[in-house]
Amino acid sequence: MRCDSAGGGCGDVRRLKDSMWQRLKRRYYWFVEARIRRVPERASNPYPTHLPVLIALGRLLPVRRALELGCGEHSTLAFLDRRCFQHLEELDSYENTADWRARILQRTRGDTRLRLTLVNGRMADVFVRVSVEDYDLIFVDDSLCMEERSTTIRTVGALRPQRAVVVMHDFENLPYREAAKQFHRCYRVTQLNPNTGVAWNRKQIASSDLHRLNRLLHKQGPGFDLGDRDSWLRWMERHFMGQVPEFG
Repeated sequence: MRCDSAGGGCGDVRRLKDSMWQRLKRRYYWFVEARIRRVPERASNPYPTHLPVLIALGRLLPVRRALELGCGEHSTLAFLDRRCFQHLEELDSYENTADWRARILQRTRGDTRLRLTLVNGRMADVFVRVSVEDYDLIFVDDSLCMEERSTTIRTVGALRPQRAVVVMHDFENLPYREAAKQFHRCYRVTQLNPNTGVAWNRKQIASSDLHRLNRLLHKQGPGFDLGDRDSWLRWMERHFMGQVPEFG
């Protein structure tokens, strides 16, 4: 007789144990976030909190080719801004939403370095035709569904990129952090919420640089606009880049 028969049995017990474990796990992570990591409240403008991380990586790494999974005003435009990524030669960007793709194309003013492709289906499926080893930096901010973005992160991690540093937005979400466990190194920038994750497999970047950036991110004056690249560039020169040697 099967023990998970209609009359109940160990199948019901197993489901109950799984449910209790999930509740305990959520409480544990809530305690760690609130009491140990002391992650700040979610920003009133949650969309550009990855911007200082991208700008810092543009200074620390020779990014010539970038892959963007989910285009945006605070990522696509930053990649194409030569003050942020002075060495960028090509940006391959993929987007799930046609209206959003059209909006970003209008903002980029025909920049020939950009190839912005509409994806019909899961973002993870682009890796059937895209090689992660073609890129120095991969940015993941795709989909409106947490499950699909988790799949994207998991797919990138499974490909074991040796050249690229991978940046992931909304990294305060536990499913994204669990999906990124296949990377050899992973750092979570917590001082801006939504958080940003940075993952890599070789020695492309030092964790100490990311730790220092995270520690300094509270140094913003009143009224600081998180989406203003000019403000972040000034902030970077004043607080971060002065003590970090640029690549090459």
